[in-house]
Amino acid sequence: MQRRDHLRTVLCILLSLLFVFPLFVIPIGAAQESPSTAEATAVYFYHLQTGEAVLAKNESTPLPAGPTVKLLAGLIFCEEYRYRLNESVEVTDAMKKGVAGYQLKIKTGDTLSIEQLLYAAICGSYNDAYYILANHLSGSIAGFSARMNQRAGELGVLHSSFVEPTGVEDASIATATDLSKIALAAYQNELYMKICTTPRYQMPETLYLDSFLISNRNALITSTSTTKYYNAKCRGMVAGSTSVAGSCVITVASHKGHEYISIVMGAKETAESNGAYLLTNRLVDWIYRSYGEVEILSPDTVLCKIPIMLSLMTTEIGIGVKEPVTAYLPLGLDLEKDITYSIRLEHTSLEAPVTEGLFVGYVAILYEGKLLETVPIYTKSGAERTAFMWRLQHMEEWLSDRRVLSGGIFFLVVLTGWIVTEQIVIRTRHKKWNRYFKKKRKNAKNDQNHQ
Repeated sequence: MQRRDHLRTVLCILLSLLFVFPLFVIPIGAAQESPSTAEATAVYFYHLQTGEAVLAKNESTPLPAGPTVKLLAGLIFCEEYRYRLNESVEVTDAMKKGVAGYQLKIKTGDTLSIEQLLYAAICGSYNDAYYILANHLSGSIAGFSARMNQRAGELGVLHSSFVEPTGVEDASIATATDLSKIALAAYQNELYMKICTTPRYQMPETLYLDSFLISNRNALITSTSTTKYYNAKCRGMVAGSTSVAGSCVITVASHKGHEYISIVMGAKETAESNGAYLLTNRLVDWIYRSYGEVEILSPDTVLCKIPIMLSLMTTEIGIGVKEPVTAYLPLGLDLEKDITYSIRLEHTSLEAPVTEGLFVGYVAILYEGKLLETVPIYTKSGAERTAFMWRLQHMEEWLSDRRVLSGGIFFLVVLTGWIVTEQIVIRTRHKKWNRYFKKKRKNAKNDQNHQ
């Protein structure tokens, strides 16, 4: 009975481990796989702070621009009219000639301010407002189209061409990367961003137009019970669809100090759903779940060691950063595998005394071969000077001095000459004394013989 209870206990423990074990093998915070972009013809999603594309699909393929041309038209309007917002425009038949698609039904004879027309165009996406502004600014749609292509060229747009300001004709051609350059300029234009992110704008009552509340046509911006695509992280910029270009959305996503420009072209649209909005929201939600601030270098990390001279206490000192270094990267990346360092030291060695926190050079931090940041590096500890080592080095330096060496050689030569001369003089004296005493002994011997 006890044995059976024991086996039952062991079995329970094993079953518990089988259920618990997976919790330990799933990597916490690992970057999620990129979302599917199947419903769109082209996608370009890039980080504004670094200018790096995070996700791209057919980004260099020229496609029907459709409603995305309104981004360039609106940018030009905001650049040209920024100091003329209170100027009045009386609408004529010529200003509305040829307009098609989504319209506010502004009538001939209406007088509206530039500001009101800008909100009708950029916020409400009304095509007649675009035509009225284009004709008022350039005199004709053809003249404004030439202005659009000129401004596009100034922004570095190389593979796109624009025929009219609304995209309804589907004759304009653009690439996602070209649109990203226009989007960046629009993002930097304060007036454009103010208008394109306004959820609603009250139009005044005129002779022909009743007081009218314009709602932003971009479903990412307006939060009502009927806008299922609303995203609080998104700001502007332009949205719409045509039969040829499909559904297109360009927006800025902002969250926790990091901003992205998202461009979706040629998505499918049905009565039940809009592929461009669905994909845009999927991209925005994915990027903020998968990316974040990652500590790529800790103050505790010893990047390398530098030799220390004139100290018997230590022969080398560790080098590192003073403060943590972070970067906006995929969460859960393998730092040892994905992050590399390139170190440049100002000196190959240091002489004691050395203080902690002494600047010694720089470290370049790279992610997948791309430079993230270059930061200064410092000594992580100090080293005291050993007096004996210091004196010994100074003696070596003194002895290696050319003047000292030349003087020493001269002294040795003189000393050697003096010693040799002294030896010669001593030998000469000994010889003289030897001859003198030899002669004396010889004379004394002769004297003895005579006696």
